[in-house]
Amino acid sequence: MHLTLMLGRSVVDYPAVRSLLVLACVAASVACVEAAFAQGAPAAPAQSAPTSASADALKQEGDALMDDNRFAEALAKYREAYNVGSNPALLYNMGRAHEALNQNAEALEMLRAFDAKAPPELHAKVPNLKKLIDDIEARTTMLTIDAPKGATIKLGDTVLGTAPIAETRVNAGKRVRLEASQEGFDPDVQEVELPGRGKAKVTFKLVPRDKSGILAIDSPVKGATITVDDLSARQVPTEVRVLAGKHTIKLEATGYRDNVVDVEVGIGERKPIVIEPGEAPVYERWYFWTGIGVGVAAAAAGGVLAAFLIEGSPDNGTIPPGQVEVQRWSSRAPTRADQSRLERPRSSGFTIGPVPVFTLQF
Repeated sequence: MHLTLMLGRSVVDYPAVRSLLVLACVAASVACVEAAFAQGAPAAPAQSAPTSASADALKQEGDALMDDNRFAEALAKYREAYNVGSNPALLYNMGRAHEALNQNAEALEMLRAFDAKAPPELHAKVPNLKKLIDDIEARTTMLTIDAPKGATIKLGDTVLGTAPIAETRVNAGKRVRLEASQEGFDPDVQEVELPGRGKAKVTFKLVPRDKSGILAIDSPVKGATITVDDLSARQVPTEVRVLAGKHTIKLEATGYRDNVVDVEVGIGERKPIVIEPGEAPVYERWYFWTGIGVGVAAAAAGGVLAAFLIEGSPDNGTIPPGQVEVQRWSSRAPTRADQSRLERPRSSGFTIGPVPVFTLQF
């Protein structure tokens, strides 16, 4: 049955009105549900933005920790403060904390960042900044690592990363322990010198565990360095893990010629080797210098003697080489004895090199 409603003069179709009423009820229900959820959900707390006051407080905590020599904790506070306020002065403080921890590479990075970002008025408070940066740079080395891909590289107890590794600034040192390791291979451990304000390159070769041996190398000359095949030079005493087989070792020592020896090591063998230095050059031997000293002394004595004997002017004309005739002058007339002495055979001369030396007889 079709129903209609008479509203005034208009005729309204009932099914259409019903559809409109249903839609209105649905919309009202949705609005009520949303309102209920809005009322029931807790309001999110308003987050306070970091302030410079909190950064200053963190910096003061860091300063107090520095005064107590708690450098690592101070560094953490300075970092936190910098993340809040980005004050360039904190870069300087972080640099000094790194320096106190003997982390010279990190200290240099922070101080250079401070140098680049600090305004002139802040720079004026650190008049010795350039010298400080220069001093810290002198305690660092640019290190290049040549190692198999995937090898883990350690400097002392610090992991530098996994090979390949870009050139890295590290602390300088006389005998620094470097290690390369990888699963399935024996680690390669080296003690090397990292020169201050310089560069160093260290080459690692990893050997499979089931195919290697160890060369334990020493020398009577302490401080000598050895090179096995084409590996990096190392100071003795040292141990080098190599593939089983023949290898060439070169020993270098100041004041000696290089000595090169060939050795062979078996699988799993640890082979001790003591390498003598090469023969000292002739000019460094004590007896060479002794001989030179004696020769020089003799030559000097001969020269003095020659100078003494030929001193003065000849009586008449020139003196023929190898012959000298000396006459005595006196106010008295020559005697028979004087005449006899003058008639003795003339002495012969000899030479040392180009200089004539004469023997005189009176």
